[in-house]
Amino acid sequence: MTDEAAHDPKYDTFIKRLRSFKQKKSKYQNGENDQQFCERLGISLTQFRSWIYKNTEPDIASVLHLSETLDVCPNWLYLGRGHSVEYLRDEGLRVTRIPREPLEIIEEIGAEEMANEAEPQQKRRKIS
Repeated sequence: MTDEAAHDPKYDTFIKRLRSFKQKKSKYQNGENDQQFCERLGISLTQFRSWIYKNTEPDIASVLHLSETLDVCPNWLYLGRGHSVEYLRDEGLRVTRIPREPLEIIEEIGAEEMANEAEPQQKRRKIS
């Protein structure tokens, strides 16, 4: 794996990587303020602001909690390592992470499809 994200100025510090998860203002919604962001992440506003303004380092428990909440690798969140930023052709979009949930959903769908495929065969056997 490459460490391109560690060299991308948008993600070159812990706080920049963390802030990249803050909900932005859109046409239909206001963006998250720091208080709302901290509440969603389950951290104190004081702690968050000390990381920003005092440049204090987060403790390991905080990094682990945040990485679990945000569904990212703790190593990437804290150090920017083990993660690459990929650009999608012609779109100018960057893929910075792929959450685990879609994979689990696909696995569940695959299991359901396999179960559904097995059912007609069982019915055929009973009929014949």
